[in-house]
Amino acid sequence: MLDGTAVYSSSTTELFTVSRTGNGWDVSANSGGSLCPGGSCSGDILQIRTADGVAVESSATRHSYSHGQITLSKMPGSTWYRIVLTNLDIELYLRGVAEVPSNWPAEALRAQAIASRTYALHIARENRGSNTWLVPFDLYSTTMSQIYSGNTRELSANNGPWLQAIADTAGQVLTYGGEPALTLFTTSAGGYTENSGYVFNEQHPYLVAAPDPFTSGDPYTPWTRTYSVAGLSRWLARAADTNVGTLQRIEVSGNISVSGRIDRATVRLVGTAATRSVSGSRFVFVINKGLEAEGWGPLPNADGRGGHLLSTKFVLGESTALPPAIAPTTTPTTIPSIEPPGQPQAVMLTPGPREIVVTWQPPANSGGGPITGYLITWLSSTGASGTIPTTETTRTLRNLANGATYTVSVAASNAGGSSRAVTVTATPLGTPGPPTNVSLQRGDGTLRVSWSPPPADGRIPVESYTVHWTGPDALTNSASVQGTQHTIGGLTNGATYSVTVTATNRVGSSPHSSPASHRPGTIPTAPVAISAARGNGIVEVSWSPPLNDGGLPISAFVIDWVSSTGATGTIETSGTGYTMQNLLNGATYTVTVSAVNEAGTSPAGGSASATPAAAPGAPGAVTVDRGDGRIDVTWQPPTSDGGKPVLSYTVLWTAPDGSTGSAETTATSHTFEGLSNGTTYTVTVTAINEIGTSAASQPASGTPAHIPGAPVAVRTVREDSRILVSWDPPASDGGLRVTGYTLLWVAPDGTSGSADTTATSHTIDGLSNGTTYGITVSATNEVGTSVTADPVRATPARPPGPLAHAEIGVGHESLLVSWEPPADDGGLPVRSYTLTWVAPDGAVTSVETTHTSHTIDGLIGGAAYTITILANNEMGASPVPMSAQATPLHAAAGDAGDTGTTAATTIAPPSGAAPSEAVSDQGAPAAAPAPAPAPQQAPTRTRTWYDSVTTDTAVVVLAAVGLVLIAALLVATRRRRYRVDEAGVDVLDIW
Repeated sequence: MLDGTAVYSSSTTELFTVSRTGNGWDVSANSGGSLCPGGSCSGDILQIRTADGVAVESSATRHSYSHGQITLSKMPGSTWYRIVLTNLDIELYLRGVAEVPSNWPAEALRAQAIASRTYALHIARENRGSNTWLVPFDLYSTTMSQIYSGNTRELSANNGPWLQAIADTAGQVLTYGGEPALTLFTTSAGGYTENSGYVFNEQHPYLVAAPDPFTSGDPYTPWTRTYSVAGLSRWLARAADTNVGTLQRIEVSGNISVSGRIDRATVRLVGTAATRSVSGSRFVFVINKGLEAEGWGPLPNADGRGGHLLSTKFVLGESTALPPAIAPTTTPTTIPSIEPPGQPQAVMLTPGPREIVVTWQPPANSGGGPITGYLITWLSSTGASGTIPTTETTRTLRNLANGATYTVSVAASNAGGSSRAVTVTATPLGTPGPPTNVSLQRGDGTLRVSWSPPPADGRIPVESYTVHWTGPDALTNSASVQGTQHTIGGLTNGATYSVTVTATNRVGSSPHSSPASHRPGTIPTAPVAISAARGNGIVEVSWSPPLNDGGLPISAFVIDWVSSTGATGTIETSGTGYTMQNLLNGATYTVTVSAVNEAGTSPAGGSASATPAAAPGAPGAVTVDRGDGRIDVTWQPPTSDGGKPVLSYTVLWTAPDGSTGSAETTATSHTFEGLSNGTTYTVTVTAINEIGTSAASQPASGTPAHIPGAPVAVRTVREDSRILVSWDPPASDGGLRVTGYTLLWVAPDGTSGSADTTATSHTIDGLSNGTTYGITVSATNEVGTSVTADPVRATPARPPGPLAHAEIGVGHESLLVSWEPPADDGGLPVRSYTLTWVAPDGAVTSVETTHTSHTIDGLIGGAAYTITILANNEMGASPVPMSAQATPLHAAAGDAGDTGTTAATTIAPPSGAAPSEAVSDQGAPAAAPAPAPAPQQAPTRTRTWYDSVTTDTAVVVLAAVGLVLIAALLVATRRRRYRVDEAGVDVLDIW
């Protein structure tokens, strides 16, 4: 900034001038004298704190500023100083932003207000976080950030719509990811915006390429320049990497953006001298530097020359300088002999509503070549400007500001260059249109009226406005106003007033605006007597209406609530009570109530709090484990405690006979003692909090019990290779039905076996006869297995087999039968033998003996007797007897004690060898009887058994007691003969 900044007071119109003096500042009033002590304020920094109505005006920027703290700081090494506005409120800052004209449609202005606010916050936030942003402010007042002209914009007569847009969108920003978005805006996108990733190397999801149809017809949209081949060749020849001689062809390939920009593409230049490839940005740079070297610029110069090749690279936010100019490396191609054309002729401007029609005639001198086009350049008194290329001789400038003066220049072009421009001006005039966007804001006995300036001001500024209002008395009142707002006072609260506004310029007044109606009034006072009562998931809020309704009927009440969990909410209702539902039991809800009328919302009344709660839910997962005369009950706490802690539980049991029992506990388990084994008890549990008792849990059942007693009266019956075991059930089943029994048997050698059965008997098969087994039995119920009954022992067995061998000694009227025990005793000792003989008359005689021989006396000599022998054990007699026939000798005549000649008969078992001597059916031996020995008192005889071999075979059929036995007498392999040598002993006596 240059010296010459002025400070003035709008209320006194006294002007102060601020200038740099030596090492300080001079602040002098226009009435004379200095405001600084000693005539100078020392230091490099001067701070000016403004009061209401005081502004700082810069002679360099021609703008004044009246918001924030004004700081003037000297720039090091120069006489310049910088004006910095600090502590500037964002909403006040926006009032001076001059990025768009204020005659845009209201919605467009609102959108721009949001975009400008968001952009300022985003850039300020980004700059503060950057370690390369070294200046003491957040934003520039130029297009380096966005244009800020302070009071020049804010206090301009046409700025009302922009101020209204700021007020309508106060505090509104666009965010992405919780941060202010990068809301870029530009004059024109050339019809198509670009992806931010292509421009900045950082893709923002909300800044993507898209068509821009809204710029159609504006002076900045056409992005086309026409150049001669010779000109392009000459400019490209200035750099070695683009010098291809006379240009023949341009080929673009590679990374071309979606909007057609070629910054990152490859440009292949084909010419008469060479073919070269460069990047799109390099191609544009070389062309533009060549244009600048020949006096061409982005806009037409004094000679009408202009028209850079439009850069396809956006440099928004970039701080690096352009590459240095490239020195020519080749001799420029000779400029064609075509001269620039003469000026267009008969240039005329025909103003119309928000437009000017520009017409002209072609130049009289074409310069030796055809006219290739015209360039219209326009500049508005508002500061707006633009260029429009065209090949026609007429063009309509649209969307202009009525009342602004437009300077329009037209230049013609051919291959040799551009002509001098012809410049004309036009200032359309007319009465303004009616003001728009009339809005009313009520107050206590007042209506604040605001409006937007008319879209068409008649081409000259609006000088004043007139506010007209009509009340209930049908009388119309009016007031003349400077600015775009006015407060009408002295109105009746609750009465309806109709308001219109007219605009006036020096030509005349506009029609009335569309009317707006409203009722003055103020917000009510706060509701009173607020209370809150809790329920199950609810809070019942009640209150009384406010004592003062502000002159307007109460339309609603607003309940604002906050939970102890951090949740919040707002509820609107028309009554003086409301039940908040679906609340979280146990959370405390604090409520305030405000009243609403047309004027707004009252302050909140006093707060009230309540904590909704209910009885807890039912306990879950109840389980019952049984014990001996007891049950152990466990459960899980309820999933919901109803909002209040569970204080205790009640456990209840019910027996089948209707008897009950209960207990209260703070734990989640309980044991009931002294119950009856075998009785099924049904158990439920309820939970208790300070609100009440829950519903009962799902029932669970359990039956106290113990293991059963041991089976009793275990009995055994032995059989061949098996034992039949039986028993009686235990005296006590432990309270539960016996579900089975387990038998265990053990042999002396340690081998064992077991079996399970549900009966009270079991047969153990596959045992070894003669082996004594120890046997135990136990009972089982659902609780477990009893102790075993007293063990019993049993030995499986069967009757013994037939005798292994037997012999019959034949004596006088007697038979001596001897035998050997059976080879198979059936598993039990042979305890006796049964000897049976059948006389010829059928008489049957039996004796039982424990010896292995027996003498049968008193027989009839010469009679045949059938002899059978059975072995006996505990299981019975041998199934097959050993049998044979024998015939005793006749008694010796005269000697009763002499047995005479004896003969031995072998008794063969059913499957054994046959006797060695055959016996006839008369009982007589086959051999001749031996002579009778001489009688003697004590004969001493020795009987000796001996063996002899015989091949005789005999079959004897025996009949005894109705039993017919068939015995096979096998071939005798040896014959036992005997000799009795004992003196004095008869052979029959020793049998």
